[in-house]
Amino acid sequence: LTDYRGALLTVEQLLSRYPNDTQFKVFRARYLILTKNFSKAREYIKSLTEEEQQLPIIRGLQGQLWLTEGEFEKAIPGLEKLYQLLPNTHNTALLFATHKRLGEKQVAFDFLQRHIELY
Repeated sequence: LTDYRGALLTVEQLLSRYPNDTQFKVFRARYLILTKNFSKAREYIKSLTEEEQQLPIIRGLQGQLWLTEGEFEKAIPGLEKLYQLLPNTHNTALLFATHKRLGEKQVAFDFLQRHIELY
């Protein structure tokens, strides 16, 4: 469950057999980020088709990359898409922290309160 390097290798093997499988492409981008291969992840996401780049999960992963680069304003739309898709604790924390980093303390706490009320 935490062997991200092993998961990345597995996904890359699968992509060699199924190069057009969007789900495997998403997994590759995610595991590149989880293994802190940010430059490879950035280039890989850029290499995806425009349609693939617009998927909420890919936009969220792009948001995570911008977050690691300190591009907080750019990160918000993608992180919001990811949160809408998967409103889990991790994505909630990413969006909350990003708003706080932007100095949007009230927005951050209002978001957190809405999340708690909904979930």
